[in-house]
Amino acid sequence: RFLQPVTGIHGVPDTGRFEGQRMTITVRPAEARDIDGITALHHKTFEEHRAREPEFRGTPFIGKYVTAHLTRWPLNLRGRTVLVAERDGAFVGHIAYHMELRPLWPRMLTIADVAVFPEKKGVGVSQALLAAVLADAERRRAGTVRGYIWPGNRPSLAYARRNRFTLTPQPDGQSILVSKRLR
Repeated sequence: RFLQPVTGIHGVPDTGRFEGQRMTITVRPAEARDIDGITALHHKTFEEHRAREPEFRGTPFIGKYVTAHLTRWPLNLRGRTVLVAERDGAFVGHIAYHMELRPLWPRMLTIADVAVFPEKKGVGVSQALLAAVLADAERRRAGTVRGYIWPGNRPSLAYARRNRFTLTPQPDGQSILVSKRLR
């Protein structure tokens, strides 16, 4: 069972405690002290993707999220946000997301990156991060939450299915759109 995170500074979910079967996970907005861990984990997941998927062409991009989240500059119009998950005060994962700037479309929140240290997978870390994002999406009145997953990333595709996201392969074959309607 998961608890709702509370809203903190800038309307970002703040220190939410999520109780899973085997551990208590704290989700909070990223801080300057988290930059090295976020960056290292982000790069590690890209290396894992390349090893698992020879056609993977992605390049690391977490820097622009961390910079916008921490400094609010350049103008953080998209509301780029990075949340971290901790267990016993130790960084174990992160999620990065933003609001789409399409005034004529329904409000949409896009998840750009979810990463959890391999030894911490399977104990509810990504569920706690996703719960915090869904709560923020509701607060921001987003109609849809979406993201893109590489076709060969089976663990992430299974995770999206378990969380009742709709999977739509893209015409270029390079990604699968995962989306969930909230309203």
